[in-house]
Amino acid sequence: MTHQIGIAGIEVPATRPFATGTRAMARVVVVLWLLAFLPALAGAQGLRSLEGNVGLAFGQGKNFHDRAGPALDALVSFGIRPQGGGMLVGAVNVGVTGVAGGDSCRILPDGGCMPDFPALAPIALLVGLEAPSRVARISAGPAVVMYDDEGGRGGATGGLAARVDLLTPAPFHFALVLSARALLLPSYRGRMASQLAAGVGLAIR
Repeated sequence: MTHQIGIAGIEVPATRPFATGTRAMARVVVVLWLLAFLPALAGAQGLRSLEGNVGLAFGQGKNFHDRAGPALDALVSFGIRPQGGGMLVGAVNVGVTGVAGGDSCRILPDGGCMPDFPALAPIALLVGLEAPSRVARISAGPAVVMYDDEGGRGGATGGLAARVDLLTPAPFHFALVLSARALLLPSYRGRMASQLAAGVGLAIR
């Protein structure tokens, strides 16, 4: 039964809709289509890896109700120059996260419902180091983050992205990848928020 969760545990009928983040996902689909053409354009500049993975994300910040949900991620990395036996790399990273919540409402002290963590669609430009064996990479950089929050209100803000990727050897140009990611939003609607995500997927190298 649809319900609200009051501070004292009182249940009343819920009236707000659950935000799906559909518009943010549509934006990222367009970006992913454009990203598919990058390997052909960048082949002469040292393409290192084309990766995609699926997983879970968890939002952090004050006064959010539902915070966890699915995460999709894609990355293209390029070699810049050798560095200490490994490789200095650049990367373009796009992703989308949602919130797998219900339609319950936790009432705020001043009335109204506590919002869910927004659906996010970050686009990041990263620089990092890849291990000599190409089985590990750490990178970070700035991001533009589109969001879709309660009631379908969308917008964009700046952020900082960081990630660690672990890959298996790729004797036939295919490798499994395990990714851990962090995204910091210094000013999401005037307050700080962040998100942690992890996923598994496939890399073409």
